[in-house]
Amino acid sequence: MNNEKSQKNVFKPRSCQGKRVIPTACTYSRDGRLIAAACQDGSIQIWDRNMSPIGRESH
Repeated sequence: MNNEKSQKNVFKPRSCQGKRVIPTACTYSRDGRLIAAACQDGSIQIWDRNMSPIGRESH
């Protein structure tokens, strides 16, 4: 039962201008509290497990 339309988005990364960016790689911290995404615009975005962005984007 793998229906793409029923899958929920974990997070939606956005650029500094508010436009959506595509993540190209993603990893979790060992304790599962943080998610880091490398995005197509060259940024690295870090989120906590509540889906709140942490800090500023890095380039």
